[in-house]
Order: sequence, then structure tokens, then C-alpha cells
Amino acid sequence: MRPTWPPACGSHKRLPCRALNCLSLHLTKALGTLMDNNGPGFTIQNRGVLIGNRLLKVAGINVGPGSVVSENDIGDAPAAAITVRGPRCCVEENYIADSRMGIVVVAGAGEALIDGNQITGTASGVVIDEKPPGCFVVRNCVRGMSGTVAYTIPAGSSYGPIVAVAGVGDISQVAASTHPWANFSY
Repeated sequence: MRPTWPPACGSHKRLPCRALNCLSLHLTKALGTLMDNNGPGFTIQNRGVLIGNRLLKVAGINVGPGSVVSENDIGDAPAAAITVRGPRCCVEENYIADSRMGIVVVAGAGEALIDGNQITGTASGVVIDEKPPGCFVVRNCVRGMSGTVAYTIPAGSSYGPIVAVAGVGDISQVAASTHPWANFSY
């Protein structure tokens, strides 16, 4: 059966989405929530823009070179919520909850900007492989499960101070918490 646009109610929930040179603005508002998919929610091959989508119980978002992933809500991803596999990507202002991993930048994905994301209930927050050089990580917040490694950022990348503020009360009393580029774990 060939899908129609817009799809009939409920027919979209298990469709994998793959795109090349695409722009997705609030695609799931037209479709509803993308959920219960065995494969990736969205795979962007090259220079895609993915903004304002909701993904639940899918293998997350996987993007190639020059892509933008912004303002998405991703929950219960069985692997990484967002995987960056190409250079010069921008991952900003996403909400990630209860996924195995938050944002993962793999080898070959240097010069990525990871900015202003909220990550909660994961085993790892922001993980950058040792090989991609020149990533920039600022203004993120990670609250994970017990034993979570909030940030794994190797030498060769730049980042704002990482400030642990779990249970401290007034965070302005914690060193570097007022830094404009601070990354928080709480």
C-alpha cells in the first residue's frame, strides 16, 4: 500500500523517515508523534534541517554532514537519541528524556556545535568520540541516572565549564555556574 499525504490517522507511526538535502519543520505536527519504530526516526544523509519534531520509542535522529537538529523532543530511544556522523553539524535546543544515550558525535563528525540541549534520564549525556576535532559544546544541561557520565569531551574540542550542581541549592554560589557558556550536570 502506498502512503498518502497526509497519511491516514495512525498509518504514519511505524514509517521510517530517510531524507537527503531536506528541510523538516514540525513534520510530526502534521503526522502526529513518530513512535514505536524499530529503525531510526529520521536519517539525514547530507545538509538536512530537522526542527520541531516529537519522537517516542524510536532509534532517534541520525544526521550527516552540515545538518541542523533543533527544538526536537525525543523520548525513550533505545540507543542514542541524536547521532552526529558528519562534520559541521549543529545540534541545539533539543529535549531528550529516558534514552540510553543523549547526543553522540562519532568519528568523522568534527566541528559540531552542541548548544543548549536538555538531557535527562540517560546513561550518558553528550559523548564526543576521540577522533572528531574541533567540536564546540556549550550551555547544555544533563541529568542522568545514577552513575551517568554527563559529558565525554576529548582534547581537541572546546567547551564551556562543566558545573556539577546536583542538590546544591542556589547554584550561583558554585564556581563557574554564572559563566555564560557553562554546561551543567544536575
